[in-house]
Amino acid sequence: MRRRQGEALAAATAALSGLAGKALTVLDRVMDSKDATDAAKLRAAGLVLSERWKAAEMVELVERIGALEEALDRPKSMALGT
Repeated sequence: MRRRQGEALAAATAALSGLAGKALTVLDRVMDSKDATDAAKLRAAGLVLSERWKAAEMVELVERIGALEEALDRPKSMALGT
């Protein structure tokens, strides 16, 4: 059951990744459109900033988890600096 859930999640993630470029193009067009309302432009800009913030947080967390995993893999004497 978990394996199927993992496969379904991987497939959904791949599909979303494929759509990300299109979504960014739409946001870009809305933000640059002379016909879009100010509300639409603000919403598009807010989405871009919000998602950028989340991505930066994710990168930081991945780096921190990697550092913790490396520290756990080191012998205790090396981790303590002795």
